[in-house]
Amino acid sequence: MKQILLLLLAVFALTSLTAQQALKVEQTDDKADFALSELHKITFDEDEFSLHLNDGTVLTYSITDIQKLAFGEKSTTGIDKQKQNNNEVSLFPNPVKDFLQFKINSDSPINISIISLQGEILLEHRGKLHQEKVDVSKLNSGIYLIQIEIEHQTNTKIFIKQ
Repeated sequence: MKQILLLLLAVFALTSLTAQQALKVEQTDDKADFALSELHKITFDEDEFSLHLNDGTVLTYSITDIQKLAFGEKSTTGIDKQKQNNNEVSLFPNPVKDFLQFKINSDSPINISIISLQGEILLEHRGKLHQEKVDVSKLNSGIYLIQIEIEHQTNTKIFIKQ
């Protein structure tokens, strides 16, 4: 499990070409934004991970409660630049059994890729969507990445297939 999470963190770090300055953690009911300079280390243990801050504080998160984990820019104005993106993508349900649904605030053509943790592209869609859902029923149970590109902006999210 630790290797999978480290791979996921590496994938998130590589999906953006800009300098990464923050770690963003979104749970079902909470959001947190940490400057990388505030972090001493990140550790993984079974089904949770912990952020060890420079001031000695340790914050522990359950993997199953995480909706989004991403590296990104931290705005000097205090506004999360990632949230300024008009093409924000929401996925549900997560975990999913048959159909992964999403909400996109754009009418532009999109590119969707579902990727295994080994980096294999398992499903691709290019162009306009007729429905805002993807059939994942044939995937094995496990953790997957979904990359959605809209207007040259890429959103990468994690989902769990039951």
